[in-house]
Amino acid sequence: MKYSNESKPLQKSKLTEKLISSENFPDPEKQSEIQPITVLGIRLKRRFTKINLLAIPYLFFTIAIVASFINTQMIFILRHEDYFNVPINQLGTVTSDMMFYMQLSSIILSLFIGYIFDMFGRKIPIFISILVCGFLMACIPQTAPTVYPTLILVRILIGLLMIAPNCHPLVSDYVSKPFRGRVTGYQSYGQIFGEFFTYAVLFNIQMENFKISYLVVGLFISCLSIPALVMIKEHRRTKTEKIAEISHPVREDCCQSRGGGIFARFMCLTRVLKSECQENIILPLTFFGVFIIKQSSVLYNTFLILRITSYVDKGILENDLQARQIVQMIKIYQVFASLFLIVFTGHYSDKFQYRITIPIAFTIKASVIFLLIFLDNPNSFLFQLCCIAIQSFSLIQNILIDGLFSKNLKKEIRGTLNGVYYFFGSLGMLLYAKLGGYLYDNVSQDTPFYIASGLNVAFGTLVLILSLTKTFKH
Repeated sequence: MKYSNESKPLQKSKLTEKLISSENFPDPEKQSEIQPITVLGIRLKRRFTKINLLAIPYLFFTIAIVASFINTQMIFILRHEDYFNVPINQLGTVTSDMMFYMQLSSIILSLFIGYIFDMFGRKIPIFISILVCGFLMACIPQTAPTVYPTLILVRILIGLLMIAPNCHPLVSDYVSKPFRGRVTGYQSYGQIFGEFFTYAVLFNIQMENFKISYLVVGLFISCLSIPALVMIKEHRRTKTEKIAEISHPVREDCCQSRGGGIFARFMCLTRVLKSECQENIILPLTFFGVFIIKQSSVLYNTFLILRITSYVDKGILENDLQARQIVQMIKIYQVFASLFLIVFTGHYSDKFQYRITIPIAFTIKASVIFLLIFLDNPNSFLFQLCCIAIQSFSLIQNILIDGLFSKNLKKEIRGTLNGVYYFFGSLGMLLYAKLGGYLYDNVSQDTPFYIASGLNVAFGTLVLILSLTKTFKH
């Protein structure tokens, strides 16, 4: 009896060791009694519903409203003599400075937003960000006529608040890995409808009275924070997942670091991030890809609008109202074009190889930007077609790079990787805005377009070379 009693702990230890081993550990999804839900060909993880999936395009809908309204209206309110009255030869520098300081602050915070998600959840940071952002939007006209530092400070705060809704890890939280490329396509529907709602509805609210339009839009955005509380569900690990996590050496270190406080957790996740990038070339490649893609938002939300408004000063367009109507028309047509393209890209992004689709998308976009440089009539069909194509292919690039990135996330550092991913996107916008604004005012209005075209060609060529050398096989 004595021998038998002493042998029980040994047997239990062997059983536990066998249970938590990576080869014999049961799949948590297979052990669950809850069957996964499939929506529009997208299989969700167990414990998540259609409402949770809806949160992903909904957040993009909200971000699109904030970004499209503030970026488009900003140039016109800066030019307006009753508000900021910025001289024409300083408009590029002022807009780029605003983008520069906003992105610089966003880069700093984006390094930590991933850790916030990993440690404190997703719901509350996103809710607070959208709520406060709406109130700040209403304050923009009240800062006139002071650009430095009042308007820039408000713009910085809005940019910081958009980080949480923009770099969330909900796709990896809710969607099974083989379907993440598809959901990154469908989530862009939120962005499309957000832009359409902005330009077709919000853009027409008292267009000559910026105080009223910003107030209405600001209150509307604050109200959008309430549904986010209902739709977002926190990602919680089951007991079996926690045991499986401890069986992995790197995961075990991170779990143990929690007892040492936030700094220990921070250092552990940083080491894991460095290790993942060294082992998986896809991560640094997608970081470089989003670095280039996010520059496009500066291109068509700042430099393209500056280019169109410059035709007012050249006498080609009558006034700012006509320029604004052209911008509005281009944006609305772009929404319909994107609806057509996103169906194809979102559905087939998981079926075609990225090593083929990515070089094609980046090369075509580079060619369109280069062609736009030689067009000088904003009323012409070809000019407007190029503007629409630039935005549409930027959306396709986002779907491809986001899908590739989401398929290479490790669950224990999803929030951190998303933060780093957002960091590189913000860095691209930061450098492009500052350099492009200076070159726009002091060298040529075409220079920012040459830079964007060259970078797109460079990335497409890089992916093609990596695929030919069998380094990139996706």
